[in-house]
Amino acid sequence: MTVRAAHSPPHPSSRLGVLPFVLAACFNPSGTDTTTSGGSTAAASTSTTAATPTTGTTEASPTTTGDVTSATTTASSGSSVDTVGTTAPECAMDIDCPPDTPLCEGGTCGGCRYHTQCSIACDIAEGRCFPELPATVEFVVEPSDTCQPCGNGTPCCSVNAAVAMITDSAAQYFQIRLPAGKSDDVSVKLGDALADKRIVIVGDGSSSALLTGDAPAIDIDLSGTQPPHPRIYLWRLVIGGPGSSPSILCYGAPLWLDEVDMSSHLTGVAVNTSQCDVSIRRSSLLNNFTAIAGSGGGRIVLRDTLVGLSPAPAAELVLGDGLELDARYSTIVDADGGASRLIQCSNAASVRFENSIVVGKGDLDAVAGCDGVLSSEHSVLSPGNLQMSGVDNMTAVISDLPFSTDYRLMGTGGPAAAVARWQIGDSPVDFDGTPRPTMDGAMDFAGADIPTP
Repeated sequence: MTVRAAHSPPHPSSRLGVLPFVLAACFNPSGTDTTTSGGSTAAASTSTTAATPTTGTTEASPTTTGDVTSATTTASSGSSVDTVGTTAPECAMDIDCPPDTPLCEGGTCGGCRYHTQCSIACDIAEGRCFPELPATVEFVVEPSDTCQPCGNGTPCCSVNAAVAMITDSAAQYFQIRLPAGKSDDVSVKLGDALADKRIVIVGDGSSSALLTGDAPAIDIDLSGTQPPHPRIYLWRLVIGGPGSSPSILCYGAPLWLDEVDMSSHLTGVAVNTSQCDVSIRRSSLLNNFTAIAGSGGGRIVLRDTLVGLSPAPAAELVLGDGLELDARYSTIVDADGGASRLIQCSNAASVRFENSIVVGKGDLDAVAGCDGVLSSEHSVLSPGNLQMSGVDNMTAVISDLPFSTDYRLMGTGGPAAAVARWQIGDSPVDFDGTPRPTMDGAMDFAGADIPTP
């Protein structure tokens, strides 16, 4: 990453006071499955293996075109958000493979792609599982107003307190676990003191919450630092807050979010980035003032994710300064027509859709102002966006699609049926964990969710 100089974009927090007004004017601002989380309590010192996503075929190699791509290192982070590591020993079945490369694919042991393929978590950037306890150091959070040194069986009073313990540790891998029903209201600060550590913050998927008021729930600032950077994984958490600050504020870092709910942030932005590479998979960004606002380069990757229901006359996504949006098997919609556009770009931002639904209430372009690459394949788009390059797209307005109130498809799926084409490397399951047709080229439903009978 380039060290921030005077001409670099300021930290996103410097604009928070005016961000809602900027977004309203559309200018440039700065699903959960039922498997349990990996790892165990700190007191027990044992780990349990989480379930692997059900699929009829093995997962893809790192060079395929679907959910996983070859390494695409960027200047902003020095690490790709959509990459797995190299293959390892020969094998006949998964059981023949070592724990750090657990998948047998085509006769060789390959890297993990999902946290559920590992006993604790997957270091997705490398495609290797976190090592077993105690090589991975675990902290369990029991939110409290009384704090003391934690670890070795003693709970931490907040996630931020656990992060402070990590800073002084010689270990490289860490799991911070927020148990079911626990809510932490202390802003989590993640900065350059974490060096090249790998950290997973994991909850239970529905009731483990990071909810703050006037400060971001997750505040990552790696400005002025050089790689290697920490790798931060957020998994099965509810993240947000009632204030005007973003739920997640990210500057200059790689960040991975899986099965995260960032919804109902009515006065702010769910994810505000500058020079960040962010991967968001099987997550929900609904009913926010704006779902994602980013600038300063970097990349946003959406997979099997729901975006929509903005209560404000602002775009769902505001992209600037060369930021890339890569959405696959995702649903980006606006039922009220309050936003002039779903996606508003400036300064050579680029968007790419595949197997997705990107529609609004009327005929207006869902995407506007993007000077960079615009492409779409096997997707359902608003009528005004047929000018996007690509093949096998369909057009619709939101009333054509049989959506539930949270934008899951119902019934036969309407025009979203049989539009998508599953490719090797795509996720074997949808937003809810429903299996997809895992044959290369198989017809599938566009969008994040397969309708269930």
